[in-house]
Formats: sequence, structure tokens, C-alpha cells
Amino acid sequence: MVNDSNLPSVEVSQSRTERAECFPRPVAEIPAPVFKELPSLEIQKYESGEHRSDSYDEDFEIEDDSVRKGFDQLELNDLARDLGLSIRASELLASREKLT
Repeated sequence: MVNDSNLPSVEVSQSRTERAECFPRPVAEIPAPVFKELPSLEIQKYESGEHRSDSYDEDFEIEDDSVRKGFDQLELNDLARDLGLSIRASELLASREKLT
């Protein structure tokens, strides 16, 4: 019991178990999760009926990946800003890239 002339007297009565609950339990007492089986690591294919495209669709187009596509000026500006490039560095990047 703490008694100070400026503070009213307060009696604190806690049992040992109540005081013990204030402290964290030792690691050995914390239950560990139990796994019944490991999750599958196989890659599952994403299949969505509405977004699939095949060669019989009227909108089907084959993209030629061998042709390098350039950036338009707005995309290049966004890239330079997102990367935090200086004016000189962004000009160097623009000179190396093909603009569309």
C-alpha cells in the first residue's frame, strides 16, 4: 500500500494468479500450430471462361513478340518520374528507347 500525503490511500489486493496473468507466458507454454498436411506447391492454371481466347474467336490476334514495342512520350515521362530520374538521366533513357 502506497500512502502519500497528497494522494488518497488505495489498497490493492490481487491474488498471485491475477498478478501472474499480467506477465506473458514463457515460450514453452505457448501452443504451436499443428499442420495436418502441407499446402500444395503445384502451379494451378488460371481459367476463366469469360476471358479465354482461342483461334476461333473473331477478336483473336497473334502478337509478334519478336518486334520490340517502344514507349510513347507519356509512358516515358511517367517512368522517369516514378524512378525519380534527373532530367539528364531521363534524356539518356529516352535516347536509348524507341518512341512510338
